[in-house]
Amino acid sequence: MCCASAGRPFLLMKGVRMKSIQVWVSEETESFLPLLVATTTRACEINRRLFEQHVRTVEQHNQACSDELCRLQHEAEVKNKRIACEAMEANLKILVDMKNQIAIANKKAARDAK
Repeated sequence: MCCASAGRPFLLMKGVRMKSIQVWVSEETESFLPLLVATTTRACEINRRLFEQHVRTVEQHNQACSDELCRLQHEAEVKNKRIACEAMEANLKILVDMKNQIAIANKKAARDAK
């Protein structure tokens, strides 16, 4: 739930700089980020295994199938699944980067508060 819909002011959000982009993260989002990273990591692992299994199945099928149109369709499926896998892994990298930047910002804020 975002801060606005929870009736909280946007002042509770902290800015985190990620590759020259300012990202605003609510305290609520920050608290769920480790769980989000963990579940996304697991989803990526499962997705990668399913993709590899699909590739093996398609390779076996293509060895037995002589229909060129069928082969092209399966190659397109594999390509689309590869893109989806890579997109999920890219999203995971962004989440991990965000989590790391928040940790750095929190350490800096704690140092500055002393």
